Amino acid sequence: MIRLVFLITTVALFMTSPLAISGSSGESTAAEAAVAAKTEPAQGILNKIACKDKEPGEQVKDQTTGKMVTCAKTKK
Repeated sequence: MIRLVFLITTVALFMTSPLAISGSSGESTAAEAAVAAKTEPAQGILNKIACKDKEPGEQVKDQTTGKMVTCAKTKK
């Protein structure tokens, strides 16, 4: 019986603590993610990673659409 009460108490504490934390920091994380998504979509980031070791003008397969993408000059 004591184990059951301890288990229920532990579960209740773990269920309520993320709600208290997400109220303050969760909103700013979501806002930062929205800004990052507007600046450069994930498809562009994946294409930059694929072109990392390639010369400018070489073609790589796009990770999301499967089309061929020409690598641009990379900024270092």
